Amino acid sequence: MKMLYVIVGVLILCDYVETFADEVELVWTANWRAGKILFIAIRYSIFPLLVFDVVNELCYTSDFAEYARGHPWHQPRMSSASENNYVTWGIFCGILLTQIVFALRTWAIWSRPRWLTIFMSGLFAITLGAEIYFVAAWYGNISAPTAAVILPSETVGSIAQPIAIWIVLSVFDAVLMTLTLVKTIEQFKYRSSGISFITIVYQDGILYLLAVLATSMVYLGVALIPNEVSLMLVANVQYKFYTILACRIMLHIRRGMVVRMDNTFVQTTHRFAFQSTTQADTNSHPQCRDGAVEWFGQGLTDEAAVSSILVIGLEPNESPSE
Repeated sequence: MKMLYVIVGVLILCDYVETFADEVELVWTANWRAGKILFIAIRYSIFPLLVFDVVNELCYTSDFAEYARGHPWHQPRMSSASENNYVTWGIFCGILLTQIVFALRTWAIWSRPRWLTIFMSGLFAITLGAEIYFVAAWYGNISAPTAAVILPSETVGSIAQPIAIWIVLSVFDAVLMTLTLVKTIEQFKYRSSGISFITIVYQDGILYLLAVLATSMVYLGVALIPNEVSLMLVANVQYKFYTILACRIMLHIRRGMVVRMDNTFVQTTHRFAFQSTTQADTNSHPQCRDGAVEWFGQGLTDEAAVSSILVIGLEPNESPSE
């Protein structure tokens, strides 16, 4: 099962290679805003942990370890406690960044109302505080009451902390799922002509909701059912899946925004022949004045909406009027 670290790492690299051209076109040429910084942080913060997983698997726990020990570049292995702390806090920070993207996208598809801004800000703050507390308690960084139940899958004296971490994250995901599904139903009515619900589920990112639910159930099952699978392994896979999804969401929204802005720019230039051409050459694409819209889209029923639910934006050959 530990080779799953390497397999998931290969999937991360394949996804990176597949989307690198889009990243160069849609992210590197964009203005420096919070969305761009968030994308780069999510995209590249996973690689230190990825390298750590692969090196740890190949150099210390596989058949290659015997060969590696005979070379000067081989370094002594970190202590188990140090490994767990590094991986746990790395996963925690990585999932935190991806959850920011999912929350901002949910906020955007609701057209950014004030009540939702206050609600989601409060929910995120509570979730963050609770996660920090339970992760710190799990690894003994702070004192916390223990339970009498022992996890079948881990040599941990309390079931309270890992299950509490799962509950907190699942509640946050459940809120995002509910808000998204409400808009999915509205979008189905809005696009009912010629668009099936299955098409919306497949194209509009609802598969994300199903994948999140499945991953959460696997985590809970590993925690409660006797087995040889590590909770850290499940959390690691979940983090990498979140990373792929968050980056693809932002790339698809950016693609839709670039298409819409390019079309608007062309129409404007045709209408006003006296417009300076030097301004068009400043960047490869016109820039959106609203950074939140540029990176996270707009409300679903807006005419200028560039992404339906979570993932899919306009295709490069489409125009906003289609």
